[in-house]
Amino acid sequence: MNNEVRMLKPEDVFSFFDDLCGMPHPSGHTDKIADYLVKFAEDRALDYKRDERGNVIIYKCSSENSRSTEPLILQAHIDMVPNSADYANIDFTKEPIRIFTDDDFIRTYGTTLGADDGIGVAMILAVLNDKTLSHPPIEALFTTDEEVGMLGAAALDASFLNGKRMINLDHESENLLVCGCTGGSDVHCSLPVKREERTGIIVNISLSGLIGGHSGLEIDKGRANANILMTRLLLALHKEIDFGLVSMRGGTKETAIPAECEVRISVYPTVFGIIENIVKSCTDTFKNEFSGVEENINITASEGEFETSDVLESSSLDSVLKVLAAVPNGAFEFIPELPDVVQTSSNLGVLRLAKNNLFFTCCVRSSVPSVLDWYCRKIEIIAEGFGGSSYKDSGYPGWMFRKDSPLQRSVKEAYHSVYGKEMKVSAVHAGLECGVFSEKIKDLDVVSLGPDVFSVHTPFEHLSISSVERTYALLKAILETV
Repeated sequence: MNNEVRMLKPEDVFSFFDDLCGMPHPSGHTDKIADYLVKFAEDRALDYKRDERGNVIIYKCSSENSRSTEPLILQAHIDMVPNSADYANIDFTKEPIRIFTDDDFIRTYGTTLGADDGIGVAMILAVLNDKTLSHPPIEALFTTDEEVGMLGAAALDASFLNGKRMINLDHESENLLVCGCTGGSDVHCSLPVKREERTGIIVNISLSGLIGGHSGLEIDKGRANANILMTRLLLALHKEIDFGLVSMRGGTKETAIPAECEVRISVYPTVFGIIENIVKSCTDTFKNEFSGVEENINITASEGEFETSDVLESSSLDSVLKVLAAVPNGAFEFIPELPDVVQTSSNLGVLRLAKNNLFFTCCVRSSVPSVLDWYCRKIEIIAEGFGGSSYKDSGYPGWMFRKDSPLQRSVKEAYHSVYGKEMKVSAVHAGLECGVFSEKIKDLDVVSLGPDVFSVHTPFEHLSISSVERTYALLKAILETV
């Protein structure tokens, strides 16, 4: 228990948040939080449901002075991303998150904070706990395993919910009302390759220093993709020298823009100088192309041992380089009503050259389902065209941007009354549970909002205290008007 945090305003919100930080709750380990929610409901004589997936719904009747009898769903997820710095030495499945205040922020000692989405959960609990608020009937929905594929939301029986209006409290910018999100699928491809023995000098080529980042939220920032740059470098080498490709590895996660890629090639001893010149030329080219964005591009080539290795046959090398060059990567289309927001993108997130196959995965996103399907099919056709195979995972649905809705208008009016200015409305090029619920509940009117949270999913995650206070004031104002 952190008494300093529990004394912050609004006290209910921060006390509940402190409770949550005290209970381990990484994805897949949320039972303690679910037990806590059930006891919370029982202690206050509130009806509730808990399903086999661990989702919990708590029902609260409308206040006597409410303007509406139409239920409002308040929704947040109870799992968090477990990430820590090396020095933190924490077992997220057993230990609490240690938090402290630092001026306007709540921080941790080198771990993720879990404000995504613990602060949303805490605000909903504060609403349920407050007997003085004016509000319609509340259906408080707490879902599990959002961070690993929205599994709780996908498994939820929507018949447990009566509301046709939903406020999702899983956004990290208090001045932005989100009214649309992308859907996404990963396309996993496998290209068969043949190898042959070759004796030569092994040259290790490493490309590093890129920024990387989230392949949805940061795909429009003009950042370089290490897998793409390495493909271009290998094509440049292939044009000038004879080499055998021994190994290739780039990216760590489908949803992240890869920041590093490494290859090993086998060459004749006399060509290393040519390799160094091509590496320098490509480095200069890439730095020029990404000037102002990627300031730390670093490509190195180092000589290894003289040895016999299994390398790709010429035809296989040709196919590998061509298929990687052909795969679509980057931001392609923008939402017409929001020309600054990406509608469709693809990220060549992970590639691995194994003994008999090249494996690569593209994370495809679009807020238009038919366009999402089309780009996934494009990648499948490219893989098949070079003799490979592919499969698309089930993915998650998008939530098409709505320019206006009754709930959106109510939130904007409440925001104006609290802040004295207009609230910005936009969409995000990333997945939200709103998309799952929009598919499950016909004619659902849904928006997403939340306080300022920074460096989410990293050991540097921190939460603005003053932003929480303002956002909770906004939430209370919304409840009075909907």
